[in-house]
Amino acid sequence: MLKISLYDRFPTTLIVPKESDGELPEVLHEKQATARSQALDLPPCPVAVNFRNDLSLASLLENPPEGRTVILAGSKRGIEQLFIKHTEVLEAKGITMICQGLSGGQGRMEAEFLAAKTPVLWFLTPWMYEGIDLLEGGIDHLIIESVPFDHPGYPVFQKRKSHYKNSFEGYALPRVEHRLFRLLRTFCRHRTKSGDATILDTRLKEKSYGARLMAYMEKISGGKAEQVEVKPAIVKPKKGTDQPSLF
Repeated sequence: MLKISLYDRFPTTLIVPKESDGELPEVLHEKQATARSQALDLPPCPVAVNFRNDLSLASLLENPPEGRTVILAGSKRGIEQLFIKHTEVLEAKGITMICQGLSGGQGRMEAEFLAAKTPVLWFLTPWMYEGIDLLEGGIDHLIIESVPFDHPGYPVFQKRKSHYKNSFEGYALPRVEHRLFRLLRTFCRHRTKSGDATILDTRLKEKSYGARLMAYMEKISGGKAEQVEVKPAIVKPKKGTDQPSLF
């Protein structure tokens, strides 16, 4: 399918970390395709990656961070539920909430995100964020709700994984590693100099594959990825309360 639909029709370049060029042989080393790998001297992309087992997306929305924040939710349905539950409360606090599927097309959301008074929260799926086009310095924080694995019921994914002796380690994990690589590189193009990324998925601590994914992100981010707390942002509490910032 790749040969007929892609490789035979278009010159194709897939950028992956050099540590990953031996993975996904059906994609990177198609037997019937003329392919070669080349090490590119890409610009460094150091970014602080933090892991928060103690913070959920719901609790974060009770007291969001200052600045411009992109939140990658697990699904469009999840974004819709967050919009219904939190939009009125956030608007009352003067916080702008932009949501994929509810706030217009991509161009309109990009323009509104950059023009909105901070704090501003932009909810997207990981798959859409890869195609977002923002100027450098446009994002202060990237929040990833959960590791963006492929949906197990997707037909192509189901067919491909059956070609591997261990479908999870041989196919699912390399695919999600490449997706995290693309998300962090996209964020590096958009972030401020102090911009940071945070992953809220507790599976990184609870599941056996969590150590592998955290070590992978350490390599591609150019710095130590640890189980640390993000430096709290200064958020003014509502009048008459002493509610501290959770982020």
